[in-house]
Amino acid sequence: MEIERCPSCGWPGAKGRPCPRCHVPVAIVSELPSKTSRRARRNESPAQTQVEYSTPPTAQYSAPPQPSVDAPPFVAESPVQPAAERRSGRRKRSLSAPAGLGGWLVLPIIGLFLTILWNARSLIFDYLPFYGSSAWGDLTTPGSHLYLPLFEGLYLFETFCAGVLTVAPAILLVLIFQKHRVAPRLMVAFYAFVCMSGCIEAGVLLTVYPNWMNSVALSDLAGTATTQAARALLQVLILGAVWIPYFLRSKRVKNTFVNPTEVGELETGMFAALAS
Repeated sequence: MEIERCPSCGWPGAKGRPCPRCHVPVAIVSELPSKTSRRARRNESPAQTQVEYSTPPTAQYSAPPQPSVDAPPFVAESPVQPAAERRSGRRKRSLSAPAGLGGWLVLPIIGLFLTILWNARSLIFDYLPFYGSSAWGDLTTPGSHLYLPLFEGLYLFETFCAGVLTVAPAILLVLIFQKHRVAPRLMVAFYAFVCMSGCIEAGVLLTVYPNWMNSVALSDLAGTATTQAARALLQVLILGAVWIPYFLRSKRVKNTFVNPTEVGELETGMFAALAS
């Protein structure tokens, strides 16, 4: 290919094209110089170099054709999928799994209702009236023949847990029916609290109560109390082992509480299809 040099700046360019630096028509000089010719040019005098570069152009410059105004602009297609489309695709794939307040999710909801009723009844009819009874004074007064160490602290702790297990399930039910995003995490915290309180109560009952019952001539009840405490401990551990992983891993839980808007639209479409 023939190379031309600009008479103004000496910048090389293709024949018949404007100078890529200053856009001035250029004159033919030579082909692409080799290493030998470049060395020879360095040995030439400045006058000879100036004469060579200032050679007048031999071809009339013609501007390159301009693109049509009506032609659509070129837009490069990006191989990367937009983030919004990726999120939408993930939601659609996720919503193909079960969603809504159904399936196994019904069992924790029923359990929350039963927890409220059971603990409210225990709090009103068992725990609070016992503070004013004579047995409370006998069990908590040092020197009494029925004095039980740690009984006062354990009973206060049980009363506190009964109050928490009455109020917390009501709040959780409201969040669940609102399909709030924070509901699964609060359910995990709720079952963790149930397991922790159950382990503390069962540990105290299994270590303190048998010796106390033997000392006050209630050895016949010691075996029954130990069995009940061990059974309660096993129940809370099974409860936590089943429902904590469920609220962490369940697809229904994620589809119901993580994407509440899409789930609502899906349920509306399902109800409309059934109605039609």
